[in-house]
Amino acid sequence: MRCFPLLALLIVAATTPAQDFVARSITVPATQKRGVSYTFDASWQNADRVVSAPAHEAGIYLSNDATITWRDVLLRTTNHPGLPPLASHRLVTNVTMPSGALLGTRYLAIAVDHLGKISETNEDNNIQKQAVQVVPGPNDLPDLVVSSLTASPTVVYRSSTIDVTTTVQNIGIGDSASSYTGIYLSDDSVISSTDTLLTTQVTLPLATMAVDTLRNQISVGSASTRLGTHYLGAYADQGAAITESNETNNTRATRIDVQGLPDLRVDTLSLDRNSQIAGGVVRAHYIISNRGDITAPESTVDIMLGPSTLDPRALVLDRKQIPALAPNATYTWTATVQIPYHRAPTQPSYIWVVADATRQILELSETNNRLYRVMLVTEYTGTQLQLEFVADGSSSAISVTRVETVLSASAGGRVTMALKSKPLAGHWVLTSWSQTATFTYDVMTEFSLGLLNSPTFPMWFARLDAVTGLAFPRFVMPNVTLSSSLRVYGRTFALQPDFSGVSGTAGFITFDLKP
Repeated sequence: MRCFPLLALLIVAATTPAQDFVARSITVPATQKRGVSYTFDASWQNADRVVSAPAHEAGIYLSNDATITWRDVLLRTTNHPGLPPLASHRLVTNVTMPSGALLGTRYLAIAVDHLGKISETNEDNNIQKQAVQVVPGPNDLPDLVVSSLTASPTVVYRSSTIDVTTTVQNIGIGDSASSYTGIYLSDDSVISSTDTLLTTQVTLPLATMAVDTLRNQISVGSASTRLGTHYLGAYADQGAAITESNETNNTRATRIDVQGLPDLRVDTLSLDRNSQIAGGVVRAHYIISNRGDITAPESTVDIMLGPSTLDPRALVLDRKQIPALAPNATYTWTATVQIPYHRAPTQPSYIWVVADATRQILELSETNNRLYRVMLVTEYTGTQLQLEFVADGSSSAISVTRVETVLSASAGGRVTMALKSKPLAGHWVLTSWSQTATFTYDVMTEFSLGLLNSPTFPMWFARLDAVTGLAFPRFVMPNVTLSSSLRVYGRTFALQPDFSGVSGTAGFITFDLKP
């Protein structure tokens, strides 16, 4: 019996020698689209050397596996005249791959005398088959869906950024051309083209079941975005440019929460002058406002002296704690600040006002916290010798200009030094003098001790003055007779308030004493 069971249903008994149909070949395109016709080329022979084969019918079948049976799909039949002994026949025709054919590897077959009407000497050689790859056809439609959507973080602030990962998949039968996927901000979980479009990204062409993963960093809303619960949504084929088998499953949403932030801003800054001598004072008037959604807690405002691009190591001239500010509230203040003595001769400087100077508050915008005005500073040319402590952005103090002079021993004299170190306020200051760079106790030795920025000891301190600055301490020339010049070294240290260690040093100040 041949392996085509249907042919066994009708067996005709033969009393004479029987013919033998042998399927020799089949040629079809290896890839075939559903709903499309292709050339089907097959041949067979009457292999008997004596008996002619009568007229017969052949069947063309489509099978899901390599075993061809009567249960498979009969695509069409063809009728053919008889074949003399050893004669062959070739069939060339068009066969349409059914629109309902399963995708993937399938088998096309020719079965000669497929109903088994003719008795043959061999019933098992009437079939030839070929594997074909069935793919979507022109009438097969894609179906784009957002198979996954993630957002990180899910708690965000207005105008902040969020990382969004979107996976678009084609779950349809047909291939999809390139499309656009939109990311939307919505008040509800139903995403539509009427929601707020945040960004659009090109999605690659997708074969059936293929995916394209899109990654975006998106700014969520603006200053006008409503606070509270929102939904971030992805919309595959947002412009509806692709015809799909299902147009209702193109979106997916994930919840995010938009929270409010304060936003401190320097609205105005004005100075009572645009030039000053080093050591002189300036009045700075400023207004700070909160343009955010919620109350800004108590914060720090610094007035700083620095370059046109503010450096964290710029000098802090004034630091003020301002109270909490409700949304749209303002704070106005006028501060008197001293230009340090150590400023270089005739150089342009910039006086800055910096809101939230210690960066303790998370704000809606961090770019509007500062404002500056240009100040032309000229060199101090007074007669007093000045020594000045200035914070350099860390906990240490540094020695500055005008740290050496020549004095007459016979005339005697007194030297006054200006002292300024805002970050070290309340620290103790110890100054020692001797004739050697490494301290030794000698006739020139003198000690001064005081509190930084605090006029605690009247003999060593004077109050802030617009002309002379803060005076500290005084070195009194000893009554000595010199035969030659003598250099005296002064050393100044800032000590922790509890005397637990040195918090800064001003290095040396030197005096050359003449006879």
